[in-house]
Amino acid sequence: ALVLRTLRAQRDELLRVMDVFVSEPNVDWAKQARKLGEAQLASVLEPSEGESQASTVVASEGGGAADGDRDAAWARNRLASVVSKLSGGNAAHITEAELRLNPVAAKPATFDRLVEIVRGPADSLRRQLPATALTPEQQVDVLLELATDPNVLGRTYHGWKPWL
Repeated sequence: ALVLRTLRAQRDELLRVMDVFVSEPNVDWAKQARKLGEAQLASVLEPSEGESQASTVVASEGGGAADGDRDAAWARNRLASVVSKLSGGNAAHITEAELRLNPVAAKPATFDRLVEIVRGPADSLRRQLPATALTPEQQVDVLLELATDPNVLGRTYHGWKPWL
């Protein structure tokens, strides 16, 4: 929680440093942006129910898909994910937003099942706590609960690349 609290305190500086990825997206992000269809890319730039407004603001600034700049749009979306985390976002809700970007997971029948798994059982912290404005301690507790949930771990794709 101390590291998260420190990152939140230095949020502006951290985001300024990361902003370079919007103008110079890394190769993996560029590849992923090119894989997205127009509809998916448009959904990246539109807020979904329960998504933080901070994500929406960062993702919608300056151009993006309308200008044909897929790489920058994808980079802005990645940056929006960081903003969500620094704003006290619930890891389950952030994961849900990430699932929307996956062409396989975004299929309606699959998506609904995956959301239920990510949110956890009725008594889980990630289901009980709000989507945003968590304290650093709550955020860490939710993240640890999600990361150690056997139901989540048992479904992880064998080619999972968490660094992407």
